[in-house]
Amino acid sequence: MLDTLSAWVAAVWTALTFFVAANIEPMPGIWVAAVSGAMLSAFTGPDKGLTRMITHIFLAICVGVFASQILAELIILKAPQARVAEAFFCSLFSEKIVTGIHNGTILDKLLTAWRGTK
Repeated sequence: MLDTLSAWVAAVWTALTFFVAANIEPMPGIWVAAVSGAMLSAFTGPDKGLTRMITHIFLAICVGVFASQILAELIILKAPQARVAEAFFCSLFSEKIVTGIHNGTILDKLLTAWRGTK
C-alpha cells in the first residue's frame, strides 16, 4: 500500500507524463490504441485491486505512447499508421517491456534483432 507522499509523487509523475506525452504525440489514433491495449491487458491479466489496475492502465498507456515513438525512430515504417498498431501492442505487453528493460534482457534481444537485419 502506498503512503500519502508516495501517492502524491505517483500522481504528479503520471500527470506530468501525460502532459509531456500529449504535447509530443498529436496523433489521436496512438492514444486510442494505447488506451485499448492498456485496458485489455489490465482486465485479462492476473487479478488486481482497483488501485493497482488503475496504476497499470496509466503506466501501460505511457509505455504504449512512448514506445511507439521510440520504435518509429529505430524501425523505418512504410506507413505512418503502423505506429497505431505499435502503440496497441506496446501498451498490451507493457509489463513485459518494463520487466525486460529492468533486467536488461530487452536490450540483448533488440541488439540481436538489429544485427540480424544487417
